[in-house]
Amino acid sequence: MQKLQARNIPDDLYERVATAAARNDRSLEGEVRHALAAAYPAAGLEVVSLRQQWQLDTARRLHQLVAQLQADDFWQPRGPGSMVQLARLTGEDSPARFLDWMDGFEPLPFEAAGRIADFTGCSRDWLMEGLTDPFPVADIGSPAEYEQFFCPEGRGDWRFYLIRFADGQLLCIRHDRSTAAWAAGYMGGRFYLQDGMGSGGMGNLKRFLQFIKTRGIHLKADSCDRTENSDGTGLHHPSYFTRNSALTQTDWLEQLLQGNLPDRWATDAAELQHILNEIRDTPEGTHA
Repeated sequence: MQKLQARNIPDDLYERVATAAARNDRSLEGEVRHALAAAYPAAGLEVVSLRQQWQLDTARRLHQLVAQLQADDFWQPRGPGSMVQLARLTGEDSPARFLDWMDGFEPLPFEAAGRIADFTGCSRDWLMEGLTDPFPVADIGSPAEYEQFFCPEGRGDWRFYLIRFADGQLLCIRHDRSTAAWAAGYMGGRFYLQDGMGSGGMGNLKRFLQFIKTRGIHLKADSCDRTENSDGTGLHHPSYFTRNSALTQTDWLEQLLQGNLPDRWATDAAELQHILNEIRDTPEGTHA
């Protein structure tokens, strides 16, 4: 066992140690040993309060958000996307408080988390508790829900992206270019863009395509294919799935509305051919 000796201890400090030793029924040496063990815990044994743990977890999620926005090209062409810029654009008077949140020094208020979520499109629940995915995708599979998604109230310079994944899932993205607001939705299992969904799914798909055609939404929509499955959609900002849309754009939507099945879909979505004549004969709208 190692020994520690200390000289020139101030009288008031000595008195405090002696008082604590008497109160805890320890020897003076035992009290010093106990205080040193508490002040210098072994690695991995540090005691963290629930509040400290929550602040550290929130700080980690803020760092994750900043990095993900950078990786997903959220900032293009608005600037570098620094933490200072994010603080300013989410309504902070100074980046100081934002940086304190990211360091885990200060608790993130619900109000500030709401402002960050509104601007970035991330989930406030995820920021505050780690619940859900960072960028949750809404279920818009019912006619009322996808009508609201594709025909939002208010004015906007809307652009839509319809993305088919390798597993047949359809991801719909709405971008208001006037406000830089994004939204994403999926069909909640009501239909897929592939074989094997049965008559119910086929009917749901037919109604969806007829809605898109009669409302003229296809006139301002890009349709793309992606080679991966849809498992990670909630982990990325919607901008991630549109940044290479010019490279992956295949216009499959326009082909379906004209009654044609894309050749590359013949191996896994040939059953869609059964509804395409009805889609072709549906009158075309000119505006949403």
